[in-house]
Amino acid sequence: MHDQEAITHSPGKNITPRFLIFSRQAASAALIEDLLTQTQARPLPPIEDVRYMIESKHESIDDTGEARFPMPSFSVSTVYDVQEIFTSVMQANMDGMPYLALFFDLFPDEPEAHLKVIEQLCGEQYDIHVLLCMSQEAAQQKAPMLTELVGHKLLHILRKPLLEFEVSQTVSHLIAQEIEQVRLWENDIRFACAARGSSDGVWDWNLNTNDFFVSRRWKEMLGYRDDEISNVLHEWFQLVHHDDRKDLRAKLMHHIQEGEGFFVGEYRILHKDGTYSWMLCRGRTVRGATDRSHHLIGTQTDISEYKAIQEQQQHDVLHDPLTGLPNRTLFLDRLEQAMVRGQQRKAYQFAVLILDLDRFKTILDSLGHSVGDQLLIDVGQRFSRLISPTDTIARLGGSEYAILLDDANGLERAPQLAERIQQSLTLPFNLSGQEVFTGANIGIASNKKRYEHPEELLRDADSAMNKAKDTGKARVEMFVTDMHVQAVTLLQMETDLRRAIERKEFRMVYQPIVSLQNGQIIGFEALVRWYKSERVAISPASFIPVAEDTGLIIPIGKWVLEESCRQMQAWRDMFFQDLPLSVNVNLSSHQFAQDDLIEQIEETLRTSGVSGKHIKLELTESVLMDSESAHSVKKVFDKLKELDILLCMDDFGTGYSSLSYLHKFPFHTLKIDRSFIKRMRKDAKHAEIVRTIISLAQNLHMKVVAEGVETTEQLADLRELGCDYGQGYLFSKPLSSEDATALLSRRPR
Repeated sequence: MHDQEAITHSPGKNITPRFLIFSRQAASAALIEDLLTQTQARPLPPIEDVRYMIESKHESIDDTGEARFPMPSFSVSTVYDVQEIFTSVMQANMDGMPYLALFFDLFPDEPEAHLKVIEQLCGEQYDIHVLLCMSQEAAQQKAPMLTELVGHKLLHILRKPLLEFEVSQTVSHLIAQEIEQVRLWENDIRFACAARGSSDGVWDWNLNTNDFFVSRRWKEMLGYRDDEISNVLHEWFQLVHHDDRKDLRAKLMHHIQEGEGFFVGEYRILHKDGTYSWMLCRGRTVRGATDRSHHLIGTQTDISEYKAIQEQQQHDVLHDPLTGLPNRTLFLDRLEQAMVRGQQRKAYQFAVLILDLDRFKTILDSLGHSVGDQLLIDVGQRFSRLISPTDTIARLGGSEYAILLDDANGLERAPQLAERIQQSLTLPFNLSGQEVFTGANIGIASNKKRYEHPEELLRDADSAMNKAKDTGKARVEMFVTDMHVQAVTLLQMETDLRRAIERKEFRMVYQPIVSLQNGQIIGFEALVRWYKSERVAISPASFIPVAEDTGLIIPIGKWVLEESCRQMQAWRDMFFQDLPLSVNVNLSSHQFAQDDLIEQIEETLRTSGVSGKHIKLELTESVLMDSESAHSVKKVFDKLKELDILLCMDDFGTGYSSLSYLHKFPFHTLKIDRSFIKRMRKDAKHAEIVRTIISLAQNLHMKVVAEGVETTEQLADLRELGCDYGQGYLFSKPLSSEDATALLSRRPR
């Protein structure tokens, strides 16, 4: 039967049986869950549990005149991977909330290995009923294997197609049986615990006499014969690992004093062979008529295998699978700890080195990925021999490594280590019988400059490494913060931007614009993102100003327009040709000043196939101010109007707002800057500005979009003011084209 944590002391009020569904098909799993939901509404079959009858407040009389009592509520979980069954069952047992039964949805093509899973689950180790759901075809194809299972006390066969009555009858029987078993446990606790089977050890502590009893199985789990270890409480604690002993004792004492719920603890215990095994200990106090605890009784389960898997999983999360070195996540964690020490001790100056191997791609292309992988492993091992035990070396990805010199003299040691690394790389690597040479560019940063986040320090070390790359091969650069370096950084940004355009490192994201009246998506704002590498994203606030200053915004803006139009047409083809949707594209002053702007736009519309009515161009007031004359601006606007392209004035109210622009030029929409929306409730002046802009737009027959809507309070205020549309994280963050497409597919049609 289930261990005592499965059902609480008052089943009539608190029984919550748990069911697990496994199926390889979501629709089939949903059918089983639906049948269970229908079963929930049925009464229990007649049971002889007087206490349950008393505690159940409602009853019904069936056709035979017999009393029926309500079904206790139960929970249902679903898994689709057979390996998740063991994880779910074991975790549920450890949490003290085991599953009563598993619905195993068996198909004719079910792998033989899955039937082995059923056999394991029916064993006493897991103690779970298995409801095998299968068709006649599946039964015939799997007959040889099923023959060995049929008749097992924990296995139940349900024929497909599943009938609600049959499922209800089986589930009701199991729950009623469980209630009876709980009473058996309450009447004779030690006997019921021992009856759980031989997989767990049973222990019983008499709190009145201090007598301690452990079952034969308890001793066998530790490698002892029954006569080799005595039933003495002190011996139990002596076998528990020293680091776990205090915690176990404290938990036991707390449970005895409180006497509520169940005691659950994990600890390592000494095996006869000298090794330690992980155990899960579960139990509860037993009270007499005076409500005084007189027994503490429970079981001991070996969870060493589970702990080993858990530790391996934790290791895998924090380490590079190829080299076994710490990964970026673990490195940043240790870097953050070093930063804390640096803040506490001013003399503590640690350093970070980032290095990237030279010619690694050439090695991959010429010798293959297996040789490249071996090189990465050997490099990691060679570098590891150069650092001290307190230091950390990590592989960040690709051919990049990072080293944290984590001591008070780290900054002083950094140049010396960089030199030793360069010297070590002058020696060849012997890979598959071939000598391979490589070098590295190294960037160094330290906590000499104050940082708020470890990513910032890593970024500066990366910047120093990039500078080393630009100045040649096998170079070392220290990150500095003076004005000269800032100028170099801007120059580097320009260089990187030019390379990014060539390498197509930009990606588009789309933020929904939503009607505040009905919540429908009426469009998206197209936003550009720059990923210098898979792990380094450059903020638009950093590169857009540089792109504007250098004129690189023109090719970037052209690509953004082309990509946005292409995506808009793809959505129309995918959903409806008459899809009432538009995409907003930002237009810079440099783009607007181009003589061939209209020709570019016409060519883009023609190439993409999208109609101009689905495109809106967003311009700031500065675009109009930078233009040579109002006449030239109007001429461009007239051409855009002929193409059915609508115009939005972006960030209205933040610049040198001139109402004359709204009269002179055919703007369709005003966008209220997020700074006003953010302070609406904090500052009455900002609220009044928002009200005025909305009123102005309404009087001029324009639409209004509020940017930066992040709270439901802001949404309510904007609705009350009559704002048309909203944009912001309350509705959605900027989405990739795939995520935006998925969002559109879920909208009502």
